[in-house]
Amino acid sequence: MEIIDAQVGLRYPGERFPDDERRFETTFQSKLDVLRAAGISRAVAGRNEWVGGISCVELLFRNRMIAEACQASEGMLIPSASINPCFGELACDLMRQCRKELGMRLVGEMFDTSLGFQWGTPEYYQVLACAVELRMIPLIHCENEVIAELGERYPEGQFLVMHLYSGKVRDHRPRLVALAPYPNLSLVISGTPIGIAGAIRDAVRMLGADRVVFGTDHPSIDPVIAVMMVRRSGISEEDQAKVFAGNFNRLWEWTDV
Repeated sequence: MEIIDAQVGLRYPGERFPDDERRFETTFQSKLDVLRAAGISRAVAGRNEWVGGISCVELLFRNRMIAEACQASEGMLIPSASINPCFGELACDLMRQCRKELGMRLVGEMFDTSLGFQWGTPEYYQVLACAVELRMIPLIHCENEVIAELGERYPEGQFLVMHLYSGKVRDHRPRLVALAPYPNLSLVISGTPIGIAGAIRDAVRMLGADRVVFGTDHPSIDPVIAVMMVRRSGISEEDQAKVFAGNFNRLWEWTDV
């Protein structure tokens, strides 16, 4: 069964981090090795780095590095664009370059209140509207309060809402209630509640199997454990196939232009 991980942290070739509890796989190759060991065939890779105060020229350079790293994975990694929505139209120009020159179809992970992002500004709305126009899919890390506005403002777009829970409340159910009314929003079941028995089954029951997308948020979650939690969640093999890869592939087809 094909497995696509919609959220992993990217390491650059040659880059190495000190060993610690959150960075067990510290190199580019060890990152690929642990994903393959879990049975994952492809993974969306991004860099969750501070974007505040970084110019569009610097961000373009960063995106080229992301694209080159993913190319070095020989098809394993799918690049996602690093964008600062505070730049408004300049950020839109950068997304167009990422789409046309670098082949990127995903944006983010975009945050609502951290790493230099700020939800609710005209510039943020403009950038999301531009992503919809370009048929790029933003990966949104947001609180539950943002979900309704996101779903109502951009019904013609497609969005991946990251993580099974929001904020400090480690409960997946409010997340599912917030997402349920908006068919253009899919949930990436990453984050620590993926290890809670029944959380994945609840997501499929409340949102439908077509709106649940597999993700680990590695290195936060061991991909081997994340894969096993889907397999033991109690959902059917048909629904597992949708969660593991079918839904991501369908969204990927939506980005074809």
